Amino acid sequence: MRGLIAAVCLALSGVAQAQTGSMGGPGAPIAYQPGAASRDTYICLIPDTQNLTSSEDHAANANPDTCAVNPADSGCPSPTVCAASPYCKNSWRATGRQLLLNLAYDLTGQWAMEDYRGFGDLDSARSGEINAIDHPRCDLILSLGDMSDIDDAIVLTNPTYGQLSKFGQGQIDMVNEFWQIIKRSGIPFLTLQGNHDPNEPFKNTMTTALNFSSLPFYYDKESGGLGYAIKTMTPTGKNFCVIGLPYVSTASALTWKQNTIGCGSGYPTIILHHSAVTENGDLSGFGLATTIDTAGNQEAFMFAGGHWTGSGVLASSKAGKTGTWGVDADSTYFTFFSNWQELNRHNNGLSPIYGITMSDSGGIYYTVIRVAPETDSITAWDWSPYWRRRTMDANVMTLDYTSSYSVTFDFDARFP
Repeated sequence: MRGLIAAVCLALSGVAQAQTGSMGGPGAPIAYQPGAASRDTYICLIPDTQNLTSSEDHAANANPDTCAVNPADSGCPSPTVCAASPYCKNSWRATGRQLLLNLAYDLTGQWAMEDYRGFGDLDSARSGEINAIDHPRCDLILSLGDMSDIDDAIVLTNPTYGQLSKFGQGQIDMVNEFWQIIKRSGIPFLTLQGNHDPNEPFKNTMTTALNFSSLPFYYDKESGGLGYAIKTMTPTGKNFCVIGLPYVSTASALTWKQNTIGCGSGYPTIILHHSAVTENGDLSGFGLATTIDTAGNQEAFMFAGGHWTGSGVLASSKAGKTGTWGVDADSTYFTFFSNWQELNRHNNGLSPIYGITMSDSGGIYYTVIRVAPETDSITAWDWSPYWRRRTMDANVMTLDYTSSYSVTFDFDARFP
């Protein structure tokens, strides 16, 4: 599911900007408001991080174990800059790992642990922030899948961790390192399988590396061991149920999903599937588009996914929809799509002095959803701790590939 960023830029001209809301103008970061209501709940979505774990960028055509870039693609003015990009420290793979660690620290409110020294200096990336800049630490951390970048052909052979190459094992190790930081924070979280996350290593992550079923928020898993559900109290004062479906959702997995909505007690439910939400904010199937319109699913009020990329695909979409539950109740549900995997911090021609960088989600953007029962609102935006901003700078990224969303929603009426 790769696509050249240049093709994406051309295809999205004018479209992505129309999707971008007014929250957070170019330039300055958005200060977190400490007076926010105590019941505000912050849900954070992790988009595909596969290019951070692999650092394989065919557009830059460089060796991920070095800091080199291809002069033909990068526009770098001298052999020195081509051989050692100032946006890279030690190697592109090591830089990707550090960006991934910094993402974990930002999600969990460990801002002082973030370190961009040696590769973010020219972009004024800030290390060691003590206080929240944009939002407090997340209350729920949810993956959208494809944290690793194992080739589809390899995934189809269903290898174990031991059967992967050292390169593939290194990616799984990075992913496990990321989730260990999240686990140690104590914040409820849910991992999700994507099409680049092989079955057996994913199962190993859940059972051995994370011992997920022992965590206090664990609720259930489907029989194949690739889909999990959690139940956890949030600052809203209500338990949330979150269901993560396996990428290949069998009939039994979909039945499990149907039976698990509400976590047995009618709790507000978030459903995750790697490719279930399209780039335009619609449900794309996988047992969701068909079953959402049947009675008995009114607990489901959020759906989220990633996966899609390439020509004509938006990188971020947030939408409110109306379901037909067959009951006399609010039938609103929300869809969230986020995936910046093919975006670089710097693209061809836009950094004329130092050239291109590897694809790395444009500097680790992720999506924040704020559920605010006291103000009857749901707001959502994208955030990059590297750039310290909610939007992308058109001078660096060509277009702004972020979006924002705000709507009135009476949470307490929907979930009394």
